[in-house]
Amino acid sequence: MDRVAAALGQIAGTRGAVLCFHGLDVATAPSRSPMHVPLPLFEATIAMAQTLGTVVPLGDLVTRHLAGRATGGLIALTADDAYASLFAAEPFLRRTGVPFAVFVVSGALTTGQTYWWDRIDDAFPLASAGRWRGFEDECGLPESYRQGQPAEEGPSRPIRQWLLAEHAGRWPAILDAPMARLEADVGGPTRQRSMTESELTHFVARTSAQLGIHTVSHAALPFLSDDELVREIAGCHGELRARFRDVLPYVAIPFGLFDARTLRLATEAGMTASLTLAGETLGGRSHPGVPRVCVVRAHTSGVIALKVSGMAAVLNRVRGRATAAYPPLPSPTT
Repeated sequence: MDRVAAALGQIAGTRGAVLCFHGLDVATAPSRSPMHVPLPLFEATIAMAQTLGTVVPLGDLVTRHLAGRATGGLIALTADDAYASLFAAEPFLRRTGVPFAVFVVSGALTTGQTYWWDRIDDAFPLASAGRWRGFEDECGLPESYRQGQPAEEGPSRPIRQWLLAEHAGRWPAILDAPMARLEADVGGPTRQRSMTESELTHFVARTSAQLGIHTVSHAALPFLSDDELVREIAGCHGELRARFRDVLPYVAIPFGLFDARTLRLATEAGMTASLTLAGETLGGRSHPGVPRVCVVRAHTSGVIALKVSGMAAVLNRVRGRATAAYPPLPSPTT
């Protein structure tokens, strides 16, 4: 079936697509998160993309899209959060010369910060149900989040939704001690982290990667006040422009969570494009912002081909699975 799906994607080609990676699951930074893909899958995905179209710089593709010009046959590659595990992809990126854009959390560059979602993804699978419940209790997770979440989303969803909805996606320092105790009990902290400023400087020099805005703190933007939201975007833009030469005025929206106000304020903060995780091609149905297709560990080459070609979206519409204009915002019941 996967070969058939890949063949259908290749026959259809693409009307223009932006792929989104995160980090890599490699020996120096192993990960249990579905968002971090093994290096062979990273390379195979890009190779598949090249059979569907031409990989071009993100700036070129977005400029054409925003101007209403044709984007058929064009694909751009992006990665969010500037993970240090991307170092493992350097030989491939340099050998192939494919254009690549990295969206940076400027506040994470000082120390090469770890992100709370990686800490949870790497600790949760190793914790017993009782130990995980104890961690939730230590964190003060409200019972409403435990009872209201869809069971199919898994036992770690309640605390994720609570952190997004009640803390705007920012990790409270008061949770450091409970998290550290959990990590000690299950074998240690995550090894996934952001690059430092120095590391990012060298990565850009070696790969010619473009940089984009991923906010100062990776906050969930719809939960911020207008002023906070603008500061998150404009502050990151200003910090990156002071340190690097090739910074695109594009924001990759953290967690893929946004609404109409988010897009309006991003424009006021100086952004010419807001990139989402809508999972659609540029030539698909009209969605606010610039849609991207997120690549995760479970994807096969056939699935990727269908998504990049837009065939997956067509099949979903035939099945009655329409994509909403804006993603649902986290709450005790979603």
